[in-house]
Amino acid sequence: MNNAAKTTSRSTHDIVADGLSTLSDHAIASLPNLKNLKRTVQRIRQRHQNPLALPKDRTSLVIDPEFMKTNRNRTFLQFDSGSVDQRMLIFSTKKQLRMLENATHIYLDGTFSVVPELYFQLYTIHVEYLHHILPTVYVLLPGKKQCLYREMLRQIKNLLPNFDPPNVMIDFERARFLPAADVIPTFDEIKDQFPVEGEPVLKYFEENYIGVKSRLSRPRKSPKFDISLWNVNENTIQRKHRTNNAVEGWNNRFSSLMNCNHPNFWKFLKGLKKEQSFVEAQVIQAEAGVRQTRNREQIRREIRILNIINEPTTTNFQKVMALAQILSLKRS
Repeated sequence: MNNAAKTTSRSTHDIVADGLSTLSDHAIASLPNLKNLKRTVQRIRQRHQNPLALPKDRTSLVIDPEFMKTNRNRTFLQFDSGSVDQRMLIFSTKKQLRMLENATHIYLDGTFSVVPELYFQLYTIHVEYLHHILPTVYVLLPGKKQCLYREMLRQIKNLLPNFDPPNVMIDFERARFLPAADVIPTFDEIKDQFPVEGEPVLKYFEENYIGVKSRLSRPRKSPKFDISLWNVNENTIQRKHRTNNAVEGWNNRFSSLMNCNHPNFWKFLKGLKKEQSFVEAQVIQAEAGVRQTRNREQIRREIRILNIINEPTTTNFQKVMALAQILSLKRS
């Protein structure tokens, strides 16, 4: 059991159950309580995997030099805001930063379940590179306040003074497929039919993506993210990568690699370094002429979305409802 805890990724229950299967009744009777035995296996694994003391908070965090470099000994930690409560960490490599600086399409996405206990979200920036969608920057953020996003972009600008992507895509569902001019009228139509208990959801989308309506007959206030940033009608019609649907595969892959929610800080960084090695291999293969292929289900879904958008006999509201069905089926 001791060796399995140190050298395998099997669950503690699997390790204990396997170990018990080889013991005699007399030996099993002399063992500690089985729950305590599982805890012992867990502690052995943690000590082996995390020889460094776990940080108590972001301000006291001291990053070991091992995690400042990739597995190929390239600089990985590009920015650390220092011993402050709102501490931000930016990981990337020189190669990935060049890819980001030269990209014509970038994809922004946040994920939460794989984030280490000290942080709120892992924010990633992906680019289209030789027909692949690849991550270039990984940012650990302590929250989701607008000031944190601004600071993140400011620090990336410091790393890349010429960073000015022409196409930025963020995640927003359903109405993003409509022509930009139709988004607000369709949103108003949806709002009129929305249940009262859904008001907080509507408020969130108005503040961030649509713009809050003034009580007077004035234009809506500017949203946090302009419609032109997240609307993908043209990209869908032209059959380009739409949105962060292109990076969902990466989120799932990284989640599978971590194999748990909210890992401790050192386990997260070890996993991020492993993933970075895989991404570097993807870059090498892309430059060697290897191209990604889409699966049949993805192709069928893209065709259905295109058919809905181009159907001249349906209203925008009907289009949104039909798109909602496709997107919900995708998640089921």
